[in-house]
Amino acid sequence: MKIAVTGPPGSGKTTLALRVAEAARASGVKVGGFVTLEVREGGVRVGFDVLSLADGRRSQLARVGYGEPRVGKYAVNLGACDFMKSSLAADVDLLVVDEIGPMEAKCPSFVEAARAALAQAPNGLAVVHMRLADMVKGWGFRLVVLSRENRDRVLREVLSAYGFRNV
Repeated sequence: MKIAVTGPPGSGKTTLALRVAEAARASGVKVGGFVTLEVREGGVRVGFDVLSLADGRRSQLARVGYGEPRVGKYAVNLGACDFMKSSLAADVDLLVVDEIGPMEAKCPSFVEAARAALAQAPNGLAVVHMRLADMVKGWGFRLVVLSRENRDRVLREVLSAYGFRNV
């Protein structure tokens, strides 16, 4: 089963990815990949970190400030590229990639590495930025658009599609 989730910021894409990974683990499924988490200081978003789902390691992806390459107000840390790619290389039953977006796409060959890893994984869940959603349609994924209004229903549907119970 290959599912791609897209939607506007704040719709719950990363939360969905984390809940699917949690349900998979509770079902005895070996999970790999990564999620991209907001980093906040004083209630203000200052950047993003990448969290490995296989071992809990973190790497800084982007921070507000100066530097290149940039995505909006964020400077992307290209040092996270190898970390993200290494998170794709696991022998797992479910590979989660959150997110395939503008920051991650700044990493040379990341999008192709993610596509190849997701194609090889028995089950894949990709969170895709809305601007890149059309690209994954050609990857053979079922594309689901998430919103604040449908996120609970979509979570149930995704869990059911993989055969996991909600935890």
